[in-house]
Amino acid sequence: MLDRVNAERSKQGLSPLCYNKKLNAAAQAHSEDQARSSRMSHSGSNGSNPGQRVTAQGFKWSNVGENVAAGQRDVDTVMTGWMNSPGHRANILNGDYKFLGMGYATGGSTPYWTQKFANGATEVCDGNGPGPDTDYQPSPAPTERGPTTSSPSRRPAGKPKPKPFPAPTPRCAGK
Repeated sequence: MLDRVNAERSKQGLSPLCYNKKLNAAAQAHSEDQARSSRMSHSGSNGSNPGQRVTAQGFKWSNVGENVAAGQRDVDTVMTGWMNSPGHRANILNGDYKFLGMGYATGGSTPYWTQKFANGATEVCDGNGPGPDTDYQPSPAPTERGPTTSSPSRRPAGKPKPKPFPAPTPRCAGK
């Protein structure tokens, strides 16, 4: 998925994003939360917002964005959906972002996808991801639902108090 995101950014003359394990943990935890609750949303089941979930993983951010989707069977399909959605496309092509984390989980037969985009002056790149990129092939084939739109957000006012999520297992990576 990181390669697909960076290919889209390259077409627009933008710098590539790099993998960040804190963002990946936040994205994976949100995908797992969506799968458990059987709902696609930018709000966590505990009421958390994207910035709070990133902060909960220890990422010190100056701006953050999130893409979520449900029902797409593989990376190509979900990326095509996001690139055809103005809000998701804006996140993928936002030149202010430097880091990306990716999450994927299934609830029943429905796959849930999350991308976390962010920038943070004290954060570092953790390479190209935790392992080889594979297309996700959940079984049986789910019914496709279109992605929702989202827009970048700025640091939330006040101290976030999200409930803890279980330790994520990274499942998305760049080739």
